[in-house]
Amino acid sequence: MSEAKQLAVAVILTALLAVLGIGVAHIITNQPLADLTADYTAKIIIDKNLTLIEKYTYHVKKPKYRMLFRIWDAPMLINPINLHSPHITLIGVNC
Repeated sequence: MSEAKQLAVAVILTALLAVLGIGVAHIITNQPLADLTADYTAKIIIDKNLTLIEKYTYHVKKPKYRMLFRIWDAPMLINPINLHSPHITLIGVNC
């Protein structure tokens, strides 16, 4: 095998070993590789109002993010007047 082929094989094996090492470290520590992740849960309460409760938990590892937002197609109401139309009601925020 020529020297160029040996070098190519060595570079490829090193790259594969690096990727495998990152994957094993991720599995062992069970930490996400991204610096911003979110956990999401949703619960539908079937009553007269048919309520959907969503919970977002954001994990921010680096302080480069200044705000987190979501675009809604329904209005946000503090005191819902008409419960028969789709709307968003903010229940609470914890920082």
